[in-house]
Amino acid sequence: MSLFILDWNRLIRILYLTGLGMLLVSLPIFNVGMSISVFWMGGVWLLDFLNDAFGLKDPGRKFRQLRQNHWALLLLSIYALHVLGLLYTTDFQYALKDLRIKVPLLILPFVVAAFPAISKKQFIRYTALFTVAVSFSALCSLFVYWGIVDRQFEDIREITHLFVINVSHIRLSLMAALAVAFSAWLVLKTKWGRAFIIPLIGLLYFLWVVESMTGFSVLFVTIAFYFFHLSISASTKKFKGVLIGAAAIIIIGGTWIVGSAYQDYHDMAKEYDIENLPAKTALGNPYDHQIENRQVENGHYVW
Repeated sequence: MSLFILDWNRLIRILYLTGLGMLLVSLPIFNVGMSISVFWMGGVWLLDFLNDAFGLKDPGRKFRQLRQNHWALLLLSIYALHVLGLLYTTDFQYALKDLRIKVPLLILPFVVAAFPAISKKQFIRYTALFTVAVSFSALCSLFVYWGIVDRQFEDIREITHLFVINVSHIRLSLMAALAVAFSAWLVLKTKWGRAFIIPLIGLLYFLWVVESMTGFSVLFVTIAFYFFHLSISASTKKFKGVLIGAAAIIIIGGTWIVGSAYQDYHDMAKEYDIENLPAKTALGNPYDHQIENRQVENGHYVW
């Protein structure tokens, strides 16, 4: 009987880890995969719960684990906020649709609380898997940018959903910044990490191509935080000072770069004669000028 229990627990663990891997691969590639992986892990949780219930073990332990896990409760509270939003919404149809889309936020807390944390070895493997998935997604986008894949786009941000992948450029940029940090960590911490030097450089190039100030900002903050973390365990005061100084330079430099980009984005490139605005575009299509709209984008009015 004990052997059966051991095999069952191992099976559940394998199914859970498989779902976790599916989620990490799906995050930078396609939304449907994320939903499938979350429901997969939810199914594993339900399967284990039913086994406890019908086996007269302790089905209530999963709910106690949820109650004792602060991170899981935090995730659950995010979904609860959306539920509370039903009290003052004016569009119940859209609100219910939004709740349905965010069901993974309801499932994940139960899964996170029910299963033991992954080991350090597994964390390294999942980190590498996630980095490879993000690199693949970035490469698909770059194929469009380089013209290897023939797709038409007017805005550079469109390249993240024109070939194979279909994700927001903001989300992919944030994950690319995280993958850059993971790549650097793998290079430093593992024997085979040198293989991730190429993804590291490639992802930095991708962030530059898509002009993602958000991604670079997150990257700067991550590096600065890592230096501060290293300074805590630094062996000498001199080394600690160097790390803190480097972190401060990164934060100040990053803030200056972001501030400069923001100013360039909003500063007017030239003045316009409102009385003599062009009536048609370069392709001959008529303009619909909205003079009252004073928003500025890349140094030009959006009217």
